[in-house]
Amino acid sequence: MTEQPTMAQPKKSRRTRHDKGSIKATDRGTILLTWIGEMYAVRFDQVVDLAARYPGPGVHPDGLSESAVRQVVARWRHAGWIGYQQFLAGEPPGSS
Repeated sequence: MTEQPTMAQPKKSRRTRHDKGSIKATDRGTILLTWIGEMYAVRFDQVVDLAARYPGPGVHPDGLSESAVRQVVARWRHAGWIGYQQFLAGEPPGSS
């Protein structure tokens, strides 16, 4: 039996989604961002503590690690939803 060479079908190019790269708020994010907005400014450790109360789906029951919360805060900053800077010397940076 001889194999016939097959011609590769050109892949159809997909249109890029209109929301590609956009950052969307989760239910937990909405709760945290609302709380941060009401406080005007909070420390990072406060955000970590609050995030532990709302772990979200697929998150360990003990809550989020500091590094995971840092990633969330970085996404929020990238989206322009918050500012993040150190206000007081010797204190952890905060979100506003």
